Amino acid sequence: MIKGKALKFRGNLGEYELQITGDGSPTLHSEAFNESCHSNHGAASETRYIYVDGCEVLKRKPRCIFEVGFGLGTGWQESVKVHDDFIFYSTELDEKLVYWAQEQYKLFDKLVKENDVLIGTKKQAKAVILLGDARETVKSYKFERKFDAIYQDAFSPKRNPSLWTMEWFKTLLNLSSESVILSTYSASSRIKKSLFSAGWVLEEREGFMGKRSSTRAFRKGEMSDQLFKKLSNPKITPMSDSEL
Repeated sequence: MIKGKALKFRGNLGEYELQITGDGSPTLHSEAFNESCHSNHGAASETRYIYVDGCEVLKRKPRCIFEVGFGLGTGWQESVKVHDDFIFYSTELDEKLVYWAQEQYKLFDKLVKENDVLIGTKKQAKAVILLGDARETVKSYKFERKFDAIYQDAFSPKRNPSLWTMEWFKTLLNLSSESVILSTYSASSRIKKSLFSAGWVLEEREGFMGKRSSTRAFRKGEMSDQLFKKLSNPKITPMSDSEL
């Protein structure tokens, strides 16, 4: 944690304000997106529930995790607490933010830059952070492994729509293993329809700290009749690149 330092700093995308959430863990409010990175009820608690538990990291020990939006590195930190031998791919627009998080929280034993990628290591785990627009970097980067778990943790669809479209979710599906689990905090019917239209099998899960629900998605499996019927309704339209 930061001691005796300013609660604001400026990155490549503008100013960030550090906020301490309900469980004592930090999050940031982004000036560029006008939104905080996590729930104010608890950044670490939300990350554990939605992503680490949602993707069954402790139980399945996935070899490859993909996270949409590195931010403060909370997803990485909570993952290495329960798993110690995996590759963790993430995306990040703001390179300065990663260095700042490393300085404050010692996320990695070692952090180096190779071309437009930051590579961090901690014991047996390795993080590869793709710098730049995620829609472009995931198409150009040659991943070592298929994704076994996906933390869909982008800023909200209202603030960051390009990472919630049907086309984005098709890209993720094509990069995933047969056993992949995608988990996200979103309960939006349109986001569920975007996933459904991209070929994912969906499951509704209880939300974090009173939120009505969250969403998990799989390459294969059975969807409840109720959810299938709801998402088959043509009145619910998926988010699409054509809207951007």
